[in-house]
Amino acid sequence: MSVTVGIDLGATKTAIGLVDSAGHVVQVERILTHADQGYEQSLERIAEVIASFPKSYQSIGLGIAGQIDPQSGILLFGPNLRWRNVPIQSFFEKKFSLPVHIMQDVRAAALAEWKYGAGKGCENFVCLFIGTGIGGGVVAEGKLLDGSSHTAGELGHMIIEREGPPCTCGSRGCLEALASGWAIAKQAEPEVLSAKEIAEAARKGDAKAKKIIENATQAIVTACISITNIFNPERIIIGGGVPPGLPDLLPRIREGIRHSALPAAQKKLQVLPALLGAEANLIGAAFGNLNEPQE
Repeated sequence: MSVTVGIDLGATKTAIGLVDSAGHVVQVERILTHADQGYEQSLERIAEVIASFPKSYQSIGLGIAGQIDPQSGILLFGPNLRWRNVPIQSFFEKKFSLPVHIMQDVRAAALAEWKYGAGKGCENFVCLFIGTGIGGGVVAEGKLLDGSSHTAGELGHMIIEREGPPCTCGSRGCLEALASGWAIAKQAEPEVLSAKEIAEAARKGDAKAKKIIENATQAIVTACISITNIFNPERIIIGGGVPPGLPDLLPRIREGIRHSALPAAQKKLQVLPALLGAEANLIGAAFGNLNEPQE
């Protein structure tokens, strides 16, 4: 059974693992990214972890949040990392003399859910992952959409409120600026609370926290109505670290779609939770050179 290195490079933490061809993570190490120290140091630390693995891997795949040129393997812009024009592919190719591919992290997670998780056996679905940031992956007619300039699936930057709060992308009122982990935490100001702490406060009845959570939920429901109308998917798959803190999110999405989406667009639709959890990005990155699941 072949083994590939998968890397989930996040703004705060990075997971580096060995993934076998059955989608099992057989070994994993997690380190702090320290993006503020510059990309060279971050990539060197990742390379040190890879070098410590048994030398059975045959390729390296990396998933990262941001805008990527897959032909050159360059990260054009990572808004949460604050990195621009980083030659990630060539860095690891020079280090290990192996095939290297990079892809957008949530697109990698969508690929993993397609191959091994909630999207298995489906040719038309949308994954929406809500964590520190928000992103997505779209499978249409059995193909993972890439787009004319490789940015398809940036669902977190769907504008929900035209004059809404500023987003890290430079626009205003994006879904990410309303319902991501960082956006939920920011709304607690002047207190310094995480999205998880705000969700817990809401469960205990705190009025401000309940309003923050309700606003985030409404933004996600609105986005899913638009996703239904635009893509006519068979499944919308919801994942990421934020949804567990939003009470009844999936039923709320289903109800919102039932009331407001086009009847024909929702005819075959299921709204489902992602199945692979935090390892989806890592698994998908390992096999990101595949555009469709292999049996």
